[in-house]
Amino acid sequence: MRRPLKKWTPQEDERLAALWARGVSGPEIAAALDRSVAGAYSRAALLGLGRRVKKIDIDRIEELKKSGLTHKEISTITGYSVQRIWHYLKMAGFASDRPARPKSRRMPDARIKSLKNRKTKRACLKCDKDFMSEGPHNRLCPACRESNAFICDAPVQVL
Repeated sequence: MRRPLKKWTPQEDERLAALWARGVSGPEIAAALDRSVAGAYSRAALLGLGRRVKKIDIDRIEELKKSGLTHKEISTITGYSVQRIWHYLKMAGFASDRPARPKSRRMPDARIKSLKNRKTKRACLKCDKDFMSEGPHNRLCPACRESNAFICDAPVQVL
């Protein structure tokens, strides 16, 4: 059976924020406030309390940072990505430069365009004569393309 709705008081909001910041689990917060777990999470989202982070992990990361380790070294020790380490430290109030994101393996757009627009001498797949191709998609010479045009317009015969 569903509980009757209770309005949130400012004192409950403050207590929720304090428990949330300490890293207390959702069920523990719900029990402390005599609310449902979903209600506690919904109210936290409404108050803009941010994403949940394990308090144990943040404490460990903070200790490693205070000992003078770099983001990459902390990442190696904890198993979290460098981006995640940066995010946790930012949430904990450490001021630091954001680490560079890994470079994309995708080919630059200018290079893709130059490959697409590059005219090349190719052998026609039908008549084997050389012609100037408009790109990798163009494998038939203009004469063979014209001779194949009627194929698309012809009615299909079912045998």
